[in-house]
Amino acid sequence: MMAATMKMVTQAKSLNVAVSTRSRHVFWNGHEPEQGKYNFEGEYDLVKFIKLIAEQKMYAIMRLSPLVQAEWNNGGLPYWQREDPNTIFRSDNEPFKRYMKKFVTMIVDKLKAEKLFASQGGPIIVAQIENEYNTIQLAFREKGVSYIQWAAKMALDLNIGVPWIMCKQKDAPDPVINSCNGRQCGDTFTDLALSVVRSFSKNGSLVNYYMYYGGTNYGRTSAAFVLTRYYDEAPLDEFGLIREPKYGHLKDAHRAINLCRRGLFYGSPTVVKLGPKLEITTQHNRRNILRSKVASNIEWRMYNEGLRRQFEHKEDHPLELFYLTKDTTDYVWYSTSVFLSENDLPFKKGTRPIIGVASEGHSLLFVNDEFIGSGHGRKIEENFVYQKEAKLEPGKTLFIYWLTQWDFSGTYMERRYAGSRSITILGLNTGTVDISTIGWEHKVGLEGEKKQIYTEKGVQSVQWLTPTGDKNPLTWYQGYFDAPEGTNPVAIRMIGMSKGMVWINGRSIGRYWMSYLSVLKEPTQSEYHIPRTFLKPTKNLIVVFEEDGGNPKDIEIVVIDRDTICSSVTENHPPSPRLYENKNGNLQDKTNDLKPKADLKCSNEKKIVAVEFASFGDPFGSCGSYSVGIERLQIQSKLWRSCAWENRIAKFRWTRSSSAIKMVIVPI
Repeated sequence: MMAATMKMVTQAKSLNVAVSTRSRHVFWNGHEPEQGKYNFEGEYDLVKFIKLIAEQKMYAIMRLSPLVQAEWNNGGLPYWQREDPNTIFRSDNEPFKRYMKKFVTMIVDKLKAEKLFASQGGPIIVAQIENEYNTIQLAFREKGVSYIQWAAKMALDLNIGVPWIMCKQKDAPDPVINSCNGRQCGDTFTDLALSVVRSFSKNGSLVNYYMYYGGTNYGRTSAAFVLTRYYDEAPLDEFGLIREPKYGHLKDAHRAINLCRRGLFYGSPTVVKLGPKLEITTQHNRRNILRSKVASNIEWRMYNEGLRRQFEHKEDHPLELFYLTKDTTDYVWYSTSVFLSENDLPFKKGTRPIIGVASEGHSLLFVNDEFIGSGHGRKIEENFVYQKEAKLEPGKTLFIYWLTQWDFSGTYMERRYAGSRSITILGLNTGTVDISTIGWEHKVGLEGEKKQIYTEKGVQSVQWLTPTGDKNPLTWYQGYFDAPEGTNPVAIRMIGMSKGMVWINGRSIGRYWMSYLSVLKEPTQSEYHIPRTFLKPTKNLIVVFEEDGGNPKDIEIVVIDRDTICSSVTENHPPSPRLYENKNGNLQDKTNDLKPKADLKCSNEKKIVAVEFASFGDPFGSCGSYSVGIERLQIQSKLWRSCAWENRIAKFRWTRSSSAIKMVIVPI
């Protein structure tokens, strides 16, 4: 994945958008998953990654903060520190400071040994210690102040020869630099570009986009209520595709800054008002998701995980989830049994007792081998109480449930609790019975995980059956597909599924959660990225573990493009920065024609083949959904008089009021 990520990042450089620097978090729980056991292999090969940046003649910012947040599992902090009862994360606490200093020093020594800091001739020009600590500092009172002083001194004592920064830290100890991080950059492309230009106009020297390339959280790396797509509004989206207008507008902003660099560095800034109706001309595009012609006809087979019959870790109450899993799996089974007499159960016919589970996590409940249902909290409030009727009979009743939980930021993370706080039976003749402390047994993980049935070897270790069409919980599905046609990015649409995880050729592409709906009653994410580097030309193994119950028959392998491009222009648009150049320190026009116009361009591998929409009057809407307003020209004159295109570029001028156009591009 490292090479694929670098390909996305260096794409910006190759397209001449003046992006010169790559920022890299150091994930502590990735590099030291067990105390004293380090991992610098594969995607965690930090030195190789920095050397790849140097090969592209780019710079690097190394973020060595102990907590990265980044919507990453446990914020990047390793689980094993929770097992030290004296540790308090990110406070003036001796055990935590000892662990942190040892890890940061080890990373710095590794980078120094390879001469990767700018002071040694390497690409690393800035390093970061701590991350957005101001947001939680007050919770630690004087311990927060002394901790941030200690963190700064510890970093400076490492003598790396480049500046240290603290992200969003108002009282960063001198000479550590407080780097601004806020929402001032906004969600729109115009606000973002404005903030960048304004920063440089006020003597700024570096802007670090968060984020320029969206990326994907694979495996179990995503945090609570965060799926794999992170972050999709970037100039290069999750799939590495150019997202317009943000990409093109920032490219123009970068060019404008470069054209004015002499004045920015040597002159005194002034403000010039360009008029109250100034607008921006941009190229927009829309993402298209197309079912693969060769990869979606998967013949599915199923294997039911089944309920566990053998348990361990017997205690009088359910144990905390992280204590059991040690962050190696999402799943823990909990089991107990209770004896009920006829006098305990409701006498009224049709009335059933209710099982109540107060939990922090995602719970599934089984009673006497019957699946009762599942429940979960929300992003804002992870605690929840799940209540459901259950068929209970006289005699011994067996309860089994399991759950999952993960988090990524906040104070006192070492004290975070995951699991059940109470389990009750309501509606009995004897009243509500608390069964939280009657004795519970536990089992960590799934049988399918243990046998690794998501790999080519493990898939042979169980008997797979033809799917019945029933939506059974705790079910594995597997099949094979050929690599999709073309070279466009690949994804999988989990239609008909609820919640679980997907593996491609033994590699997890992350968790999916189709049943978690947005306010629009749609899944918060429907497509999940499959890197082409995970794929073979033919017979790719796909394994899906479904938690709640789903039917895989409608799952689709899709290809992604942004081959619908659009633009609009009015009389209020200023000339593009691309029409100017800097010669001998003077800003000059590159052309005599500075009238408002828009150019639509596609990459060298593709060409424009059709115009789907053209309006010359008062069009309205956005790319992919333009509508015709009051037309100023006849239909026959639209293309002939005002628009021309061949291969990779289309041009059209503003006519009388405003204009908009939408085109489709295809590979050459």
